[in-house]
Amino acid sequence: NLFILPFLLKGKVKKYPDDIDGHWAKSNIEYVFDHSLMNGYPGGTFAPENSITRAEFATVMSKFMGLSEAPAAADKFTDVNGHWAKGYIGALHSKGIVNGMSDTEFAPETNITRQEIATILARAFNLTEKSADVFADNDSIAEWASDFVYMTKAAGYMQGDENNNFNPRANLTRQEAAVIIERLLERWG
Repeated sequence: NLFILPFLLKGKVKKYPDDIDGHWAKSNIEYVFDHSLMNGYPGGTFAPENSITRAEFATVMSKFMGLSEAPAAADKFTDVNGHWAKGYIGALHSKGIVNGMSDTEFAPETNITRQEIATILARAFNLTEKSADVFADNDSIAEWASDFVYMTKAAGYMQGDENNNFNPRANLTRQEAAVIIERLLERWG
């Protein structure tokens, strides 16, 4: 087959992005890569330390849950018209899993915070049990997100750092998203 010949001539076919070699979350990133839930960027990078946007995480969650794209369900968000992730955002919105930043704005290119992720996960998996163990930075968790944060902690989907801080307003990174998604796949996949 002539299509395969160039790959054979070059040796090993590149499967994973270059920038994950030696990375602490390499196995998690490879796992979500293998399941087509997260992709790299043009140029062969994954950018594990980069923050993940609301649109990117909506896409990952929609794919993970096997939801069909539902662009019409996102029509109320004027800032997603023509956006590549509109169908994924609509799929989650139609299930009550994500909301906008306002009634008319989703903010697809805004980085997503850890407390927003906790909210999405708790809604997506109908979590109800809350952890009684409180994070050291409990006072930093928004009131609207507090129950969701402790639900995801009880479920084992999210945890704190080495100082028992949840860092609720910190942006979720792509490496953290890969870890969370692998945990979900182990439980639900």
